[in-house]
Amino acid sequence: GHQDQVCYYTVINSVVLGRSRTTMKTVLIYLFVASFYVWCSAKYVVPPSLIEPLKPRGLRVSIPDDDGITLMAFHGNINVPFEGLEAGEMARDIIKKRGDRWVFEDKNIRLKKGDIIYYWIYVILDGLGYQGLDRNHTVTDFISIEETPHVLPKPNIGTTCENTVTTVRGKSACSRNLIFDSTFTSGTIDTSVWFHERKIGGSDLDDEFVIFDKDNSYIHKDHLVIKPTLTEEKYSEDFVRAGELSIPECTANEEKYCKKRGLIYLILPPVLSSRLSTKHSFSFKYGEIEIKAKLPEGDWIVPELWLEPKLGSSERIVIALVRGNSQLAQDVTTDFSSKTMTSGVIFDEDRVQMLRKEIHTPWNRDFHYLRLMWTPNRLTYSVDGQEVGRIDSPNPRENFVPFDKEYFITLGVHVGGVRDFPDTLEKPWKNTEPKRVNKFWNDKNKWLNTWSENSALVVEHVKVWAV
Repeated sequence: GHQDQVCYYTVINSVVLGRSRTTMKTVLIYLFVASFYVWCSAKYVVPPSLIEPLKPRGLRVSIPDDDGITLMAFHGNINVPFEGLEAGEMARDIIKKRGDRWVFEDKNIRLKKGDIIYYWIYVILDGLGYQGLDRNHTVTDFISIEETPHVLPKPNIGTTCENTVTTVRGKSACSRNLIFDSTFTSGTIDTSVWFHERKIGGSDLDDEFVIFDKDNSYIHKDHLVIKPTLTEEKYSEDFVRAGELSIPECTANEEKYCKKRGLIYLILPPVLSSRLSTKHSFSFKYGEIEIKAKLPEGDWIVPELWLEPKLGSSERIVIALVRGNSQLAQDVTTDFSSKTMTSGVIFDEDRVQMLRKEIHTPWNRDFHYLRLMWTPNRLTYSVDGQEVGRIDSPNPRENFVPFDKEYFITLGVHVGGVRDFPDTLEKPWKNTEPKRVNKFWNDKNKWLNTWSENSALVVEHVKVWAV
């Protein structure tokens, strides 16, 4: 796993020894009695924290709850970097969550703009310990101390509750209740709901041409905007060929997706973009999801409107996909341009099942209501109230496996890649050649001319109802 994530097997709580704030260096020792240390592949990644400097004084730091968390330990310094696993001037074990979050709060800390909060977090989940190391936050603004931490919108609970097959984070919901409602009217992305991926692409067939960072997503006029840009616009000319990249607060589980150097034709991904998800805040099984969005224009740009399994397996539900190319055809009968919308399911790298809907005007010119009704034995897709098609379970009397477990919502944009552009299309790269990213980059003068201010995924809202 990534070096930021260390997994332990523990049978007792941590013990902090030798903590001194005045005369000696603070030392943190985690004592494990009748236990043993093991490395393991981390199924859980400590999510980015919500940092809230308070006024007139104080600091609040929180992470979203996840099933199985029993402890969060916060360790922080102001303007003093950590040299190791030290306790820090702020050190506390939190053993009870507050609402849907684990919250550290110190109302005595005095902060000013420009202060840097260095911190690390330790989480125990299902008896395993996970570390989020080498983190920092620069203070730029403050919130009133009376405000409470941001929480995920609560499901509607009426006076009566009819049973439903829908579950939310493992708990039963009430039929036809609104169980998720995310709008973007606050002016900032709510990081307690939406988790940013931070990594170098390549772990998936879709994204090896892309570096994912939070800076390519923002709020504009009460809409979430995710817009790809060139890597060299942020760094420097020829950076993709000879630069060395290290992703701060990387969320990948493997080191190679956190650090990489451009070398000869094995260049760094030439495009920056963003991918957000509710993996740490909201997941559900069965329901109706609606996304109101305008899809991006521009060659090789692909929006990501997905449901992904909470447990990390490879299948995926694609709510809607429109390639940004204004012209892209495999032959006279199969159109891959922005006039064609596809929706469906991905079982694994080799097996997909997709529906297609073609129109005369490109799908990415206007906002559309994109809907999926997900029931135990059927997936029904629609756009602007018109049904696109259905995908049924092979056995109507049984649940549709593997789409019978909880999934979270993913919104993002990637460019190029292998899955969405078969080699039967006319394009600058072949999916099986080692130089495919380099060849894509060498063709930038052609595809970059098709990018504009409309080359962005723009989302007005995301809503989910129980069935």
